[in-house]
Amino acid sequence: MTSAEPPEGEVLMVLPEELALSKGERAALRRLSPWLGLPDEVPLPSWESDAALLLKRHLLRRSGGREIRRTTEGKPFIDGQPFFWSLSHDPSLVCAAVAPTDVGIDVEPVAPVTDAAMAALCRAVPQRWARWVMGASEGRARALRFARAWTTAEAALKAMGVGFSHDGVELAGWGGEWLSRGRIVNGCMISVVTRGTLLLRWRFVGRTPSGRVGLFSEERGA
Repeated sequence: MTSAEPPEGEVLMVLPEELALSKGERAALRRLSPWLGLPDEVPLPSWESDAALLLKRHLLRRSGGREIRRTTEGKPFIDGQPFFWSLSHDPSLVCAAVAPTDVGIDVEPVAPVTDAAMAALCRAVPQRWARWVMGASEGRARALRFARAWTTAEAALKAMGVGFSHDGVELAGWGGEWLSRGRIVNGCMISVVTRGTLLLRWRFVGRTPSGRVGLFSEERGA
């Protein structure tokens, strides 16, 4: 007797080189920004804001909603949304996670670990995570572990609907039902945290051969 497959979610990714919007396409997208919840207080570089707006437009259309708003903690949401979602951006990659359960996503470049960055990590994540990072040799191995630990912590807090405090944070409730997956794309670590097991479809968003901007490749992964 075979067990039922776990529910599916997806990760949508936008690369700078795949998002060449025309002047008219960009203007049309920008006109929607009041309904797409792009924060005015943190202006993004042009391509990042275009990518974030594009993904939010996709989520809004998919949900049948009218507007993206924010909770008092700053978490974006759509009234009556039939799914959970999270968004993250970096100069090399903008991505969103969509799932039928609580989900969080974070992306960070894999870069050399400085003493200041390590100190910040030690204040922000469980000590066993910090020890795991410090247990790696210097260079690439430590950079990979650092990026994985940091993005997992950020994604977990997004999935739980909370954020980092000024004095650091304890990931209350971490473990058990919370699961994390990580992947490197375009020199960045992407971590996705979900409540329970989920099959993830990893898709890139860009211009299709027909000239439209949309989803154009897909890969499934547990």
